[in-house]
Amino acid sequence: AYRHETQLGYLMTAAPALPSHKLEECVADQSGRRDYMLAIDGGCAVGQYRHHRAAGFVYRDRQPGTIPLYACVAPNENYRFSSGDPACENLGVQQRHLGFMLSR
Repeated sequence: AYRHETQLGYLMTAAPALPSHKLEECVADQSGRRDYMLAIDGGCAVGQYRHHRAAGFVYRDRQPGTIPLYACVAPNENYRFSSGDPACENLGVQQRHLGFMLSR
């Protein structure tokens, strides 16, 4: 089951002047439960996922005061999560690098 563990950083509410990615929150019904994931705009078309809402913007390239954001999947548990760790905290595997969010 989903539970909040920590705040990773901050997404921007408007596109910055520098190159960026718009992120969206996607949702899928998986065996009677909802599975959420972050994706670069248009990425909700993967599998059974659909657009749930706009999430915000991340820088495409590293900037001062930013940290990386990764999309991860836990294959044995069949759920997706976001992480600032490229190894996905050893809870799953990295699907892709989403961009760089503002640090806390």
